[in-house]
Amino acid sequence: DRKGRVILSRDRVPDINIVQGTDLSRTTLRVLGEPPLQGFQVWFQRSDGFFSEGLVSTATNSKYGYIDKTGAVIIPAKFDEAFPFNNGIARVKVENKYGFINKSGSFVVEPSYFNACDFHEGVAAVRIDVNAWGYIDTSGHLAIAQQFSRARSFSEGVAQVDF
Repeated sequence: DRKGRVILSRDRVPDINIVQGTDLSRTTLRVLGEPPLQGFQVWFQRSDGFFSEGLVSTATNSKYGYIDKTGAVIIPAKFDEAFPFNNGIARVKVENKYGFINKSGSFVVEPSYFNACDFHEGVAAVRIDVNAWGYIDTSGHLAIAQQFSRARSFSEGVAQVDF
């Protein structure tokens, strides 16, 4: 942790590979091997993300869910992809469509988009059909019509788009 205390060690979990970057807020924990791994409250095969808002996505049998820092399952593994939480909302992929969930795992925006970016400043860029991007609000309503060949996340009130 940030105080230098060992949270997980190779001695405790022999098949673990901890990859730590220079930014401690983006430490990645990657677990290699097959469950069960001794020393974990939950058994998962890998975690390719980083802790965000107290949760990290983990994969079990090729499905992603979320655990907390104690290893407790908070949202069961049921998504094809799962991304970090941002303001209580996370982007997930189910059957080749993107949607958004809250921290209880309920959909706030059903998976219906070909591609999506995370929410920033209250809106998310989403690819509504093969060639058109627009922006939705956190309730899934269209905030900016689908009119762009590419759209990026908002920052400081503006976003880069391609026509």
